[in-house]
Amino acid sequence: FEEKMAYEGQFDIENWYDSLSDATFETKFLPLTLAEARVIRVAYRYQYCKDRQMTTAESEVLGQLRDKIQTAMDPKEEYFIRLSSRSPKDAMILSEMSDVPDLKSYSQEVVRDVSAKLKELSITKDRLEQRLKEVDDELIQEEGLASLMTDVQRNEIATVMMNSMKKFLKANSADQVVTLLTSSERVSVDLYRYMDMKKHQVETEEQAKSHCICKIVLRKWVEVNDEDEYRCFFYNGKLTGISQYNYYIFVPSLTQEMQREKIQQEIQRFFNSIQSRLPTHLGVLDVHVDPKTFEVRLIELNPFNEGVSHGTGGSLFHWTNDRKLLTEGPLTMRFVEEISPKVNKSLFVLMDTDRLIQVLFQNLINGNPVLNQEKKNEKSSQKGKCLIF
Repeated sequence: FEEKMAYEGQFDIENWYDSLSDATFETKFLPLTLAEARVIRVAYRYQYCKDRQMTTAESEVLGQLRDKIQTAMDPKEEYFIRLSSRSPKDAMILSEMSDVPDLKSYSQEVVRDVSAKLKELSITKDRLEQRLKEVDDELIQEEGLASLMTDVQRNEIATVMMNSMKKFLKANSADQVVTLLTSSERVSVDLYRYMDMKKHQVETEEQAKSHCICKIVLRKWVEVNDEDEYRCFFYNGKLTGISQYNYYIFVPSLTQEMQREKIQQEIQRFFNSIQSRLPTHLGVLDVHVDPKTFEVRLIELNPFNEGVSHGTGGSLFHWTNDRKLLTEGPLTMRFVEEISPKVNKSLFVLMDTDRLIQVLFQNLINGNPVLNQEKKNEKSSQKGKCLIF
């Protein structure tokens, strides 16, 4: 266990940020004490495990943590939140809900983004009515109005939906940060791990209030779309694998050989520029490649799944079947080569997109586009309010 923690600790962001700050996004660090970590876990377990409520003293600790976070935040900036180890991407979603009837469980951003994409795809009232005549009634009965879309359109909508949902993790207030931290199982599990590691170093409650066990990390918010993110594997200081990060979506530009070669070339160039500054000779890089300039930026570092570590996803590589390739090379790039109707349909069910499309299409057929309704309701929307999806 200690060996595993020592190895994985190298990838905690504060342990590599200083040496790689020029290659990644602007970041602030706040020390999280043992007492604060305990309170975050109490709040999480009360909400999701029906454990006890916080005591008055614990509520005070949480309030002080909220004040500390707010002081560190620039009110003009928006932030991506994480711990030293990883982000609360499984947390409650921060967003304003749609004001449109039948869509109140969806965020305004998702409704707007998907509606805008439907317009871009020229999915109109006339086109839908034509598709209703073309598509088998049994299929419509089984899959709803989403069955009127082609596989290409489903892929486009799934991509937009996933990118839009990532924005739910954007925080610009301490209240939002605390909501994310106290509603994430990932955070709760990681804090338990940090607490277990440090428990022998703290003997009194006073020490717990000042003893730092990890960091709360405030990263300047940068839009990173799934289709522009890559998971990169390195072993013995050599880049061995590059995979499309989100392997559920098809990215048309990656079918162009020149595009893939340019991306691979720039990632290799980037890796060469930072290799000597990496904290270890084996690991996994997540990087963003700007689709226009091809500039590469480091998002995070993750452990290579070998021996003591087994937590990093392989994306389009298989940790067992591709072991030789990932440890010896040659450098291989993998991407989703074609649209998978089965994956698209599964994504629609997973993200509850079928129901969203049903309402949006029904409104289009009735001549009442939801995008117009959202714009009308914008003025009455409560700004700055943190709601939960």
